[in-house]
Amino acid sequence: MSNSAFDQKIQDVFGEFAIDKGLVRRLGATGDDRHVPSYVMDWIVTHNAKSGQSTGSIERAVRDFIAKHLPPKGEKERIRFLLSQSETLVLLDAISVTVKLGKEIRYFATIDCLDESKALIDPSIIEQNQALLQGSTWGAVKICYDGSPEGGGIRIMDFKPMQTGRISLDVFRECREAFTVEEWLDLIVRTLGYEPAMYAETEKLWMLCRLIPLVQNRMNLMELAPPGSGKSYLYNNVSRHVWLTAGEITPAVLFYNRQSKSPGLLTRFDVLVLDEAQSLRFSNVAEMQAQLKGYLEQGVYARGECRATAECGLVLLANIDLQQQAVRRYKNGKPMFAPARPDYIRRLPELFHESPTVDRFHGIIPGWEIPPFETQQQADGLGLKADYFAEVCHGMRTAPDMAHGVRARLRLAGSKRDCAAIERLACGLAKLLLIKPDHPRFDELVVHPAHELRRLVRTQLHALDPQGYSPVLQIERFESLIQRGTTLGRISDYELLEEIGHGGMASVYKALDTRTGDVVAIKRVRTEGAELDERAIRREIDIYTRLQEIPHDHLLEVKAIFRDPGSYALVTEFAEGGSLWDLMGGDMADEDRVALDEATVKTISLQVIGGLVALHENDIVHRDIKPQNVLQCDDVWKIADFGISKLMNNPVTGYTFQGAHTVPWAPPEQIEGATAHPSADVYAWGRVTAFLLTGKTAKDAVRALPKPWKDLLTPCTDVVPENRPDAGALQVQLAKIAC
Repeated sequence: MSNSAFDQKIQDVFGEFAIDKGLVRRLGATGDDRHVPSYVMDWIVTHNAKSGQSTGSIERAVRDFIAKHLPPKGEKERIRFLLSQSETLVLLDAISVTVKLGKEIRYFATIDCLDESKALIDPSIIEQNQALLQGSTWGAVKICYDGSPEGGGIRIMDFKPMQTGRISLDVFRECREAFTVEEWLDLIVRTLGYEPAMYAETEKLWMLCRLIPLVQNRMNLMELAPPGSGKSYLYNNVSRHVWLTAGEITPAVLFYNRQSKSPGLLTRFDVLVLDEAQSLRFSNVAEMQAQLKGYLEQGVYARGECRATAECGLVLLANIDLQQQAVRRYKNGKPMFAPARPDYIRRLPELFHESPTVDRFHGIIPGWEIPPFETQQQADGLGLKADYFAEVCHGMRTAPDMAHGVRARLRLAGSKRDCAAIERLACGLAKLLLIKPDHPRFDELVVHPAHELRRLVRTQLHALDPQGYSPVLQIERFESLIQRGTTLGRISDYELLEEIGHGGMASVYKALDTRTGDVVAIKRVRTEGAELDERAIRREIDIYTRLQEIPHDHLLEVKAIFRDPGSYALVTEFAEGGSLWDLMGGDMADEDRVALDEATVKTISLQVIGGLVALHENDIVHRDIKPQNVLQCDDVWKIADFGISKLMNNPVTGYTFQGAHTVPWAPPEQIEGATAHPSADVYAWGRVTAFLLTGKTAKDAVRALPKPWKDLLTPCTDVVPENRPDAGALQVQLAKIAC
């Protein structure tokens, strides 16, 4: 397809979300000392281009706008002088806010173009724009000089953030259907500011891999490349949800500042990029390494009194020593580079020379496979507006992903880290390409790059520790296990791969659905010779049968139920992310636990209460809500294990296992054998939420909570069931708590 035909297709399909990248490049705010991200320039062009205007008119309008509202830092004294003359100005800039707590609470804003860090700002503006508290936010800022005697200075009168209109992922997916996968890859490359015709397909795929952390939660990547390959440029321009930094990194900056009690960068953005990683300096290397290993593995960190989870991905960018290859060449005809030494990971600071730390990175992007950037490779045609594409990527992180379909296609067994890394990398690429596992090029465009990204991690692990790590991926397909007869048996269409739990009459297995390729969990309960009566068996089967009719994001999905003369089996989705109990440190003593931060607890507890609302609306009482029974599936928390649950309106099952309970989560009336009622789940939910907030399992943990949480949870843990609120009311009240 010719460039003009491709441009017309982009315009026809995406309409107002398409933009001339060549025009934006020509109008860029260059020649001064200001960096204006691409997504900001796209916004400026969009808001100054009128329908039917000539290119020349648009250029003049944009340049006039930049001159008036986007001054270079060299003009900061002129701006200050105008303010001193009682003028009110509107600037376009990146603004952030800090809160100073003392005898008097004060709010200060940073205005980059004026090198101003103590601009006055009213809390009402902050309340309407809370993103200002999380980092620099671009927008239109209205300022004046405040000469009041109690503390004058530059004052922010109003702030309007740059915002893309509400996006629809469904519409975006529909637009994707108009393009072949090759055209779609070219469109993304053009959107990033590069001309796709200047790159080979493999080069474009490696460029695409840079975006995986933008669409997939908590992806940890390295890119090791020569200078000038465009890696820093991309992350600095692609999205307001990405933060790039360099220099000295401290635990306070990265995780949590114990003095100011403020969360670090990992809690504020979708992706944190550490640039020039070969020159990074770390204060307190031992603490940083320990914190990083915990965060890279589970997305959890604990520092001082703060324990929190985050979904931010971590990307390291570093320049390494390279040598030219005699035979291989880039698309532009120039000789390709390759690492000058096999252990190129040693170019990074010593903190990253420890193999367990490196093993927690999902992949290494071979930046040497991407040609160094040259002017003629800049985009010269239509692409998507950068701010629009950034919000689409941000939305994809929390949208239902393609994990089940990708896992079913991969069917991987072996090293847990290798399997998880390849699955997550493949999910990210599948999201970006919007390509389904049945596409004829799925393996070529998704699976093979994911394997290679992880294989490169393996080569560096072997270079660091030849005895401990093989350079070869430690994975195989499930089919190989089945052919060798090394599985644990079969139940109907499910091949049992490994036992993952055992207790009493039940065993839990990780299994493969041989029809779909899905990885599932199977709970198999022996009934022959066991002390189970028919009512108990019917009760559990009835519960799981009802659950099959209640699809809900926060209830573990029930896939199938089997019954034979000697046992019965329950098939559910497989929860690979562990439980809330694991997140809180498992069986460690209460005095050694660290509580989660309030924002993390709110996120988790809203998901759990949402699941309870669905259960209670369908007349099911769980009766065993506890941290061990809340499991993580693809970054979503779900209620599991309905072994002692009850259908409220079923007389056959209403009194079976009446006194069953788990201390300390069950309410007093359940321990005494009272009839099942939803208020029991509310009590347990309150106790679990207090546990997450304090790290303590004792009931009096509620008393020590901040007032909003205490007001929420005290009624939940009332000993009188009738005094407890219902789950729906709690869901509404919890959503209103500010964190």
